[in-house]
Amino acid sequence: MQVKTFCFFCIRKIWQVFAITLVTLAVLVSVVKYSLPYANEYRSDIEQLLYEQLDVNISIGAISASWESEGPALVLENLTFVDNQSSPIALSIAKTSLQLNVLESLRNLQVRSNYFVLEGFSAQVDVAKLAEVNDSDSADFEQQSLIESLFLGETGHFSIQSSQLNLTMKSGLQHTLLLNDLIWQNSPNSHKGEGEVAIPGLQQGRFTARLSLTGSTLRDLAGQVYLQAQNVDVAEWLTEQISTQKKHIATELNGELWLGLEHGKVQGVTINTLPSQMQWQEGGARHSLALTRGQLKLMPREKQWHLTSSELEFSLDDKQFIPAKLQGVFSDNLRRIWFDDISLELVKQFTLLAQADWVDSLAELDVHGTLQGRISWNAERQFDVWLNAKQLGWSNHNGIPGVNNLRAEMLWQNNAAVINLFSEQSQLETADMFTKPLAYEQLHGELQLYQLNNEWHLTSDSLWFNNQDITLAAEMHLTLAEVAQLDLYAELLGGTAQTAGDYFPHTVMQQSLIDYLNRGILGGQLLNTQVLLSGPLSAFPFEDRNGQFEVLSYITQAEFLFAPDWPALKNGDVTLHFVNERMDIYANSGSLINQQLSAPVVVTLPNLNQADNLYVDISHTTDAQTLLPFFAKTPLSDPLVNILNVVQGKGEMSTEIRLDIDLRTLAVSAAGSVDLNGADILLKQPGMQLSGVTGILHFVDDKIELMHSNASWLDMPISIQVMADGDRSNYTVNVDATLLAQSQHLVPYTQGLLDGFIQGENALNANVKLNFSEQGFNYKAKFNANLEGVSSAFPAPYQKDKEETWLLQGEVLGDDISNLITVNLADKLFFNGILDNESAQLSQAQLSVGKDNKGLVGEGLHVAITQQQLELDPWLEFIDRIISLPSRSADERPALPPLQQLTVQSASARVANIPFTDLEVRMFPNNDGMTMRVNAKEARITALLPTSGSSRPIRIDSDYLRINLLESHDGPESPNEQLDWLTRVPAIEFNCSDCKLDSYQLDKVSASMFGDGKQLTVSEIVVDKKEHVLRGSGHWLDGVSKFEGVMNSKDIGELFDEFDLTSTIKDSRANVSYQFTWQGAPYDFDIETLGGEITWELGEGHLAEISDQGARVFSLLSLDSLIRKLKLDFRDVFSKGFFYNQMKGSVQLEKGIAYTKDTKLDGVPADLSIQGYANLNTQEINYDLAVAPQVTSSIPVIVAWMVNPVSGLAALALDKVIHSARVISEIKFKVTGTMQEPVVKEIDRKSREVEIPQAARNQPPVDDDKPAITEQPKSTNRPEHKPVTG
Repeated sequence: MQVKTFCFFCIRKIWQVFAITLVTLAVLVSVVKYSLPYANEYRSDIEQLLYEQLDVNISIGAISASWESEGPALVLENLTFVDNQSSPIALSIAKTSLQLNVLESLRNLQVRSNYFVLEGFSAQVDVAKLAEVNDSDSADFEQQSLIESLFLGETGHFSIQSSQLNLTMKSGLQHTLLLNDLIWQNSPNSHKGEGEVAIPGLQQGRFTARLSLTGSTLRDLAGQVYLQAQNVDVAEWLTEQISTQKKHIATELNGELWLGLEHGKVQGVTINTLPSQMQWQEGGARHSLALTRGQLKLMPREKQWHLTSSELEFSLDDKQFIPAKLQGVFSDNLRRIWFDDISLELVKQFTLLAQADWVDSLAELDVHGTLQGRISWNAERQFDVWLNAKQLGWSNHNGIPGVNNLRAEMLWQNNAAVINLFSEQSQLETADMFTKPLAYEQLHGELQLYQLNNEWHLTSDSLWFNNQDITLAAEMHLTLAEVAQLDLYAELLGGTAQTAGDYFPHTVMQQSLIDYLNRGILGGQLLNTQVLLSGPLSAFPFEDRNGQFEVLSYITQAEFLFAPDWPALKNGDVTLHFVNERMDIYANSGSLINQQLSAPVVVTLPNLNQADNLYVDISHTTDAQTLLPFFAKTPLSDPLVNILNVVQGKGEMSTEIRLDIDLRTLAVSAAGSVDLNGADILLKQPGMQLSGVTGILHFVDDKIELMHSNASWLDMPISIQVMADGDRSNYTVNVDATLLAQSQHLVPYTQGLLDGFIQGENALNANVKLNFSEQGFNYKAKFNANLEGVSSAFPAPYQKDKEETWLLQGEVLGDDISNLITVNLADKLFFNGILDNESAQLSQAQLSVGKDNKGLVGEGLHVAITQQQLELDPWLEFIDRIISLPSRSADERPALPPLQQLTVQSASARVANIPFTDLEVRMFPNNDGMTMRVNAKEARITALLPTSGSSRPIRIDSDYLRINLLESHDGPESPNEQLDWLTRVPAIEFNCSDCKLDSYQLDKVSASMFGDGKQLTVSEIVVDKKEHVLRGSGHWLDGVSKFEGVMNSKDIGELFDEFDLTSTIKDSRANVSYQFTWQGAPYDFDIETLGGEITWELGEGHLAEISDQGARVFSLLSLDSLIRKLKLDFRDVFSKGFFYNQMKGSVQLEKGIAYTKDTKLDGVPADLSIQGYANLNTQEINYDLAVAPQVTSSIPVIVAWMVNPVSGLAALALDKVIHSARVISEIKFKVTGTMQEPVVKEIDRKSREVEIPQAARNQPPVDDDKPAITEQPKSTNRPEHKPVTG
């Protein structure tokens, strides 16, 4: 009970105390509540109160108070501190809102607030001064206690809003941190703050700060400050710093910062980056630069700050860079940063973000490699830089070649630098400067960069470049003044011309020139090249001569193509020389296709900056025969090759050529001259060989001109003028020529056809027009002459005196295949021919002798002689020459083709004084030789003429032949006529089926003969008239003809009658053998030298028309008559004449005199014997005849004598000679006179011995009335005779 009572007592007392307290508080609150609106009136008291409590002179701009739901609230505005100017921390507060804790304030007799808000709080912190204060134990500043009680008190909970913290570094740099909303909480052991902060200019993203500190004073302050950045966009902050090329920039920064404090000092700063990126739009593409990972630490050590980093990982558009590392040392007097593995590509990307005029030029620079180095600078901002780049490389940029795998080291001190560059087994990326990267085995350079007289200078005594092609050593001095000036000397060794194009600088040389040189330099070995450049670079290549640029290069075994599509110079020694804007190339020696240079070939480009036209000058002396293969491989081949195929030269010619090459279109214009220097020229069509051609040929591209040129053709003078022009589709050459044609030079080329026929000289005018077109080559040549001064010995009507004028005109039409030739001689003779170009010989030729132009009729040579009246004998020599034209062989090239046909046509012709009517002769070749056919009213003959050298004979077959001999008016033949040709007569076989000589029918005639070089042999000659056959053979040797043979006739009298031989012999068979010799040809029967012998025998017959004065009566009674009667032969009784049984004898011939001494006639009524001679030269006869009656007849003998000399040698013996016989009675006769007029004289009728005539003893008998003939008179006139044919 007591306990319960006690409990209630206590509760009641506690409640009373609570009630009293509550009422007291209510009263106090009421008092405070109603006094709050008057708080501003107590501003000074409050400032004093704060001073007393905090020892800080605070100036309050205004105070306002109000009662809130939780109690009284004060608002202090524009709080400032009196010593802000000298204090390391200058504070100002725009507005402070306090929620008073009345109880705590009363209990501690100090203003206490459970929570307050600082708005517009601004702290200006001089970091250097604050560090000095912390280092001094006695040095305090007025705001220190306030800051310590506010931020480092044992209690306190407040918020800082819309405030900022400004840190002023020792260097003067100021950093501002905006405190947007920071909650601060104090406790006895710790002081923590947390909230959002910001950095000026950064509108987007979030900065979160957390502070955890210990200590009650600034000197004792320790702990950590943590700052986190999330999605911070610094684009606006970077806008003025980033290139305007970057559009739609957005950033997203994330990271963490730890700041460690100890004893009031910073002990370390750690920055840990979280994935961050920067994005922008450029060139239609979105790019992103990101920092994926990294950490930085800044630690104080021995009055220095040391910076270290982890691997900083950057990427660009998902491309990772090599992680970078940093180290640094910072002190008051020296700052030094080391860096390693810095990607130069990353450096480039950061550089590209900068806002600078030169930055954009780096956009296309593809740089790579890693950079390590050291940068130091002191308080006076004097820099000491050492850089070392590994695997350095960059792309070609603004004329600076790109490079790879380069090691570069630079040391910069005192405004001067030494740079060393070294690289191996890499290449220079030249982009547009060279055609391809310049590979090298070693690249080395030592450069010095320094400043003198406010101008920067870059010099080097050792620049080295080496690869498999070349070795380059150079030294240079570059002055980087307002106008940059370069002095450079370089020597280049080695290399080949094939790689020369790799080293032509495109930025210096026009592309057209480079293309020309690349096409031109085909081979060669580079011996040495020297380069000198001195002058302002902006004035290169120094056209105004305010600088010097010179390149001198020597190339051996060069192969150089001077002009497109032109032949290349080979094995040449070439000098390449650049002087300022001018380029010259000298080819001092070498071969150009088939030419060895006799003088340098010079290629000139007057201006490198205006490389429009390049000139090539060629001066050369060469053999004209080499021009065709030369020009065949040049652009001038069309039409020059066609021209030179037609115009072929031989001999040295001097040539001057200038080629004007348009380097933009590569069009080539050629101009120059050719001194013919007396060379020989062959005009292949139509085949003229000109010798000693003089004159100068000028040409401009396709236009050619040769004036006043003189030459010799076949040793005859000729003047020439040539004009040519056109294009490749149609090119025309006009040639005008005048030739002094001379027979002594022309005739020898006619293969003997015109020898002795033509004499004299005359001017021949010719015009030749040659056309070269896409369809081929053709030409037309016309020539004419009046032939005055030329004589002709051809048979009529082609005989001509020198004074006469005959118009000779012709035309030649030719092309690539052949040439058509037509010639007209005064409408009396025509020639047509086709000359093949391939064989250079006439394949077809037609010679028309007459008024009709027969034209071409076929292959080979055709000759047509057509005359109304023709004396063929004078033409035989010409025809023989045609027939004898040599056949073509591999060694000989006759002008005329082989004879295919020769025709002779004449209405009235004479051959060997033998007339023919409607004569037509045709000769043509066969497999074995030639065939000749003769048709006329008088003959039809076919002759087969074998080829020369054949063993076959000439075979002549005549169906019929009528030889009508005309009276000859020719004079005596020359005794000195050369007859050696008879020994060369080919073998001939002659057969005539029906031959007739004048009115004498010979029927069948055959003969064969041949010459063996020593003699002419007539193997056989036969005249077959069936009943009468003459056979013979003979030869001609050493000028003597000898023939022998037989003649058999069944009725010699009939034969004599048929041949009009006056003969008394009738009905008598005959057998005659003969042997003749004479001096002369077989066809030239010479009676004066005639010798030989005739033996003959006649069978039964009678001598007609001889009166026997009654002898027939006696015969009836004789025994012989009785035998005849038994044989039923009574002709001796009933026929008129002198009957005989046999007659025979022989005749010896010597010098044309026929002797006989054994001629006997066995007659029926009587026997006769004859002795004597007949002089065939004088027709004189001298015979003794003796008539002896038969013993049994007892009948007187009557002898009658008649002579007909025309009957031939055998008939003469029968008609002129009667021999004696022993009879009962004997009558002797003497026959003298001539054969035409014989004189018969009876000498004696007595029966006594009659002396044999002296002629029988090789002496003519002595006449009683006149002396005997002892010597035969020489004949002065040869007796008329007819030639023996067959």
